[in-house]
Amino acid sequence: MSQNISMAFDRFYTYDELTHFLEEACVAHPNLTHLESIGKSYEDRDLWAVTVTNFNTGPAEDKPAMYIDANIHAGEVTGCAVCMYTLQYLLNNYGEDDRVTELLDTRTFYILPRVNPDGAELYLTSTDMLRSSVRPNPDFELKDNHLYAEDVTGDGEILTMRVRDPNGTHKVSEEDPRLMLPRKPDDIGGNYYNVLPEGTIHNYDGGPIEIGPRRWDLDINRNFPADWKPTQAGGGRYPLSEPETRAMVDFILGHKNIATVQAYHTFAGIILRPSCTRPDDQLDKDDILAFESIGELGTQTTDYPVKSVYHGFTRDKGMARHGVFIDWVYENLGILGYTTELWDKYGRAGITREDMTFGKPVPEEQMLKLFAWHDEEELDAFVPWEEVDHPQLGKVEVGGFKQKTFQQNTHFKFLEDECHKNTVFSLQQALATPCLALLETQVTEVEPGLLKITADIMNTGYLPTNITAHALKIESVKPVEVVLDGEGLTVLDGDARRELGQFDGYMKAADGYYMAPPSNLRRVTWLVKKGSASSATVTVESERAGTVQTTVEL
Repeated sequence: MSQNISMAFDRFYTYDELTHFLEEACVAHPNLTHLESIGKSYEDRDLWAVTVTNFNTGPAEDKPAMYIDANIHAGEVTGCAVCMYTLQYLLNNYGEDDRVTELLDTRTFYILPRVNPDGAELYLTSTDMLRSSVRPNPDFELKDNHLYAEDVTGDGEILTMRVRDPNGTHKVSEEDPRLMLPRKPDDIGGNYYNVLPEGTIHNYDGGPIEIGPRRWDLDINRNFPADWKPTQAGGGRYPLSEPETRAMVDFILGHKNIATVQAYHTFAGIILRPSCTRPDDQLDKDDILAFESIGELGTQTTDYPVKSVYHGFTRDKGMARHGVFIDWVYENLGILGYTTELWDKYGRAGITREDMTFGKPVPEEQMLKLFAWHDEEELDAFVPWEEVDHPQLGKVEVGGFKQKTFQQNTHFKFLEDECHKNTVFSLQQALATPCLALLETQVTEVEPGLLKITADIMNTGYLPTNITAHALKIESVKPVEVVLDGEGLTVLDGDARRELGQFDGYMKAADGYYMAPPSNLRRVTWLVKKGSASSATVTVESERAGTVQTTVEL
């Protein structure tokens, strides 16, 4: 009997811990899982992928699939935890929960919990902060009078320094001394500070301070062949120049049954969808309907709004994001894809998006709410300001919110809840995928030795078998095919193998898109000469909606 697996919610897993968790899960559930390495990272770590399905009900590749990944950005380790929880939830609830059982009997999950293991390992085992890959920035050098992040106090955290300066840019809030506020245009005569990252200044001569260039500057979520541009910051030398992105693309291209994609990031409390570069009026209206209707489930489940990256996450439309993963899966393959920015500390504190302006400092009133919630929940996320002797600046104060376990990632107190609600949304997406079924197959004798075989084929899923209208436009998905086969059988009327085009899902009718039944059911007939055949097999094949087969006695 399979045994339950259990992850911890009081830490983020290192690479070795993650590998052990995945191996143990697959050992405990061999009939539901398969673990493989899809490639090697820049530092030669295995890139793990877990296939999850009930192998007793058919091969993984013959079922519509959902692809889930996380941690393409080094420090966004909450996403890896959600992937681990998704695996745990599916395995522990198979046979106990009707939805999970239905999903693993009829669908496949491909879960890649950490597609950037090198960056995550550096992030988790040091005080360093980095965007994604550990490939060194070739232009990095220590520059005089430039500040570089460093744990000055030796407490294992890189926090914030406030440095007293009569001409400084910030002041202390009169409502809460922990809070630093931007100085107003008419502020004079007070105590002011400059606010800097905790760190030291290279060859400081007492003059102006600048922030030093990053030791690592790649953003491998800008390295995909979706409107890639060499001017995109962090985009790499060319599309798929990095082993991690190349492995991801090769894996997806090698699994034609992938129908929908979920990528996990942090930290904004929003579900993002394509496009990153184009407004919605340049996308197909059916695809917008699919993104929005499935996304509504995500909002109901997670409380996160759903926005296109272009409309809801790009302040300067002249600086759109290029080479992004979810744009690649949609633009190049016609697959639905979401990126969830996990962890909304402001929302948990009762602060709405309308209370803040994207890209600007959070107003004092809302920050006071955040502090009040922090205190009510008895969190340990704020390090009180403490005066220290800085090796170059003299007396400074160091403190602020912890970056890795509050600002960028879910506080451990809320980690299980964050994992659960986002896992539920993934299950909802998987249930929306197309799924072919042979409802009924009949054999009627027309005259001795001459038979009519009839098969009723239906897409029982919400989405069409092509997934998106864009997939039809770019011809990225093959038509559904049906095959009649029987040794000794002769087909007289109707091709033994025929293309059926694509099947609608029930999406349009369910959303009131038009007042007509969806075109999701087809009847196929053959006139055959029985000959020596005692049975016939009907097989229906779809790249994204699965393969189903039945055998009828003649």
